[in-house]
Amino acid sequence: MEPFQDTTHIHNYKRRLGMQYANYNTNGQIWVFIKEGISVGVISDMEQQLSLQLTLANGYQFLVTMVYAKCTAVERLCLWDDLYFIGNNLSLPWIGGGDFNVIMEEE
Repeated sequence: MEPFQDTTHIHNYKRRLGMQYANYNTNGQIWVFIKEGISVGVISDMEQQLSLQLTLANGYQFLVTMVYAKCTAVERLCLWDDLYFIGNNLSLPWIGGGDFNVIMEEE
């Protein structure tokens, strides 16, 4: 979620949405809400991504990375380095998504 709001409001949204867990990344541009029954561990909290290890009630674990990338290729280099480091040391299934600000082709 790209909130464009001060992070002090996150707990109000958490309560209104009925979620058990709420968190945001280091610069407050990525917010995440998680319902009851899912355990959360923060794997990486950086300016352009927030990576969480989620454990479901049945014990199944996976990693989720939420991205809000910088607009220029040079500014995104740190993001790619972060993602490479996470992926290189990972043995769990991994879901990644968000706003990468990358266009492969005009079409």
